[in-house]
Amino acid sequence: MVFAEDNKTVDIMQSKKGEPKGLYEHNIESTLLYESVLAEPSVVLRVDLNQVYGVRIYEDYPSFHFINKDSPKNQLHQKLVNSFNGEHNR
Repeated sequence: MVFAEDNKTVDIMQSKKGEPKGLYEHNIESTLLYESVLAEPSVVLRVDLNQVYGVRIYEDYPSFHFINKDSPKNQLHQKLVNSFNGEHNR
């Protein structure tokens, strides 16, 4: 993976359907999903390599910020988090 000088595109080797890899350029214009003024996210919560559903953060206390509210994994995680005292989510 190589970032272009403009920091808006990335060049990556990618295979489609198991065929030989090709070099692709992807636009990576940013969409902010979460940002804290106090702390960086410590863990990115993923369904798989392609789908993020939240982050764990340590601001004043450990907590979770859920991004994809409709994800079944997110809903399960929220139920588990709510089962324990001392954990907070947003």
